[in-house]
Amino acid sequence: MLCLDRWTKITLPMISTFLHTRFSALRVNDPNKKTGYFFGSFFIIKKDVYESVGMHEGVKHEIIEDGALGKKVKESGFKIKMVRGDHLIDAVWARDRSSLWHAIKRLMVPLYLQNKGYAIGIFFAVLFLLFMQFPLLVYSIIFFNEGNSFLLLFASALTASILLYIAAFIETKILHLKFSNALLCPVGSFIVVFGFFSGIIHAKSNAAISWRGRSYSMKEYVQDSIQV
Repeated sequence: MLCLDRWTKITLPMISTFLHTRFSALRVNDPNKKTGYFFGSFFIIKKDVYESVGMHEGVKHEIIEDGALGKKVKESGFKIKMVRGDHLIDAVWARDRSSLWHAIKRLMVPLYLQNKGYAIGIFFAVLFLLFMQFPLLVYSIIFFNEGNSFLLLFASALTASILLYIAAFIETKILHLKFSNALLCPVGSFIVVFGFFSGIIHAKSNAAISWRGRSYSMKEYVQDSIQV
């Protein structure tokens, strides 16, 4: 994955960590699991399969149309195999701060329009998975001598922070980024969480998403992009 700006280099490892937890490739490859999606930057599909699921015509109203198309293929009983190909091809996910921001919102908007309660649950899960351990760690340090409960909070927050840093370093290696970007994982986590929150708040606005130079309003369409 090519990262053209500093903010994307900091944020992408955290987004990748989230995607591994909610959209596991192992679940995609398992024919007994419902999870199915494509990466729009590159996928191979047989012509007869593509035509049988309605091609892109059937997902033209989806903001994450590659996810919706993969979902339809999986639901139709066809096998999907996701493999690593970063040594063969390169892709750009976000070109600058603006496209990065809308790319993060783009992950949340269809989930919210598809199922509000589930999307809000995802938001809080990401909040505590990627970010809350850092302010809780600071909070527990300030009141460290106030009692055993703060000692327990400190130990829990410290453990969670260390695990997230380990994940950040692993993802930067996979993404071929410098390890220095992983040191700023709290900043990247905050951007992801705030981007998801913004996606929920603006999901039904007249211009919820700006993507590839176009603004989209998704409130008139029922989104059914990804099964998790």
